[in-house]
Amino acid sequence: MAEEIVDAVGVNVPAQDLNGPQVAASFNYMDRYGEERDKRLGTGVRQYIDPSKSDQYKHFLEDPWVEKGTPFNRPVEANSHIKTIIVGGGFGGLLFAVRMIQKGFSVDDILIVEPAGGFGGTWYWNRYPGLMCDTESYIYLPLLEEMGYMPTRKYASGSEIRKYAESIATKDWKTVIVEKGKGTPKVEVSVCADYVLFASGVLANAKLPQVEGFDTFKGHSFHTARWDYAYTGGSPEEPDLTKLKDKRVAYIGTGATAIQSVPHLAKWSKELYIFQRTPSAVDRRDNRDTDPAKWKSEVATGEGWQRERSRNFHAFIGNAPEKPAVDLVDDEWTKMWSYSALCGSPRTVTMDGLGEYVKSLHEIDYPRSDRVRKRCEKSVRDQATAKALQAWYPG
Repeated sequence: MAEEIVDAVGVNVPAQDLNGPQVAASFNYMDRYGEERDKRLGTGVRQYIDPSKSDQYKHFLEDPWVEKGTPFNRPVEANSHIKTIIVGGGFGGLLFAVRMIQKGFSVDDILIVEPAGGFGGTWYWNRYPGLMCDTESYIYLPLLEEMGYMPTRKYASGSEIRKYAESIATKDWKTVIVEKGKGTPKVEVSVCADYVLFASGVLANAKLPQVEGFDTFKGHSFHTARWDYAYTGGSPEEPDLTKLKDKRVAYIGTGATAIQSVPHLAKWSKELYIFQRTPSAVDRRDNRDTDPAKWKSEVATGEGWQRERSRNFHAFIGNAPEKPAVDLVDDEWTKMWSYSALCGSPRTVTMDGLGEYVKSLHEIDYPRSDRVRKRCEKSVRDQATAKALQAWYPG
């Protein structure tokens, strides 16, 4: 039977026998978590540059997927009236529009306002090499039943997701998008609306680090959310970065974007330097092609299957008191019950019991997090590098 180890903050850390994580009773991992948290917090939002408010950095936000001078759809007339305005053309905005149309709204009553040159939200902007979604496509992509669509893989590529978003917009329920043309004058109009729905999201804005020397750098630079294939070579579908063969490349950041794009840069660049502040927890994805036969027999089994699969998924990551007998998604997310700290849980938590609740989340999380750190030691040959790549934060 596994022992129960109590650390310096009184959290019971279940250390599994043999292959499970082992932690000394004197090791206060909460202190290590705190040290890494302080690094991330830094000076708060002041550690970032907002390119939208800077003439020097505003080029980082330019749309690389629209040719300069491309005309935009004619906007509504000034002071005109529209029944519903939806701000955002990602999945949130598209879902708003589709559900309203299904309830009887006319497409003429819906106006989608979107600064990008197309649909998809963050999937429109982000097209860097290796881009994939880390949530199962069978639950992440909305309206699969209505669209009659089978994702090609368990975890879809960014290109597939973007094209799927465009297919939602061009189905019979097609709506209108108003955009600012690249290289054309900005047009501002005042419009009256009965309803305004905001679906602008939080992942489409590029963040730039406030680091010394950034303002004087003379080389070519771009943000991964606006990948410059004209400079690197290749395309989102064929990321052969042939133009980097004689280049020394610096890459700032080691988050999920880096995990996916850095291998491509390492393959093609003459030299590659990675600058890390906070290591990422990297677990297995186990991606695989969708089997059409299993799709019909095990996934798309009848009306309402996607909603049921989503609820099943959230019962596990939300650490519901009573979980379904079968884990339909069955990936590393559904084994991460401590994620309920972020996504919420059906459990009742009172202020009086908040401390114990947080402790219980650490009890759940530590063995999994430590397994991921051990995985890093096994995957990286140089152990000093492996230690530097271990993530010290919960969940």
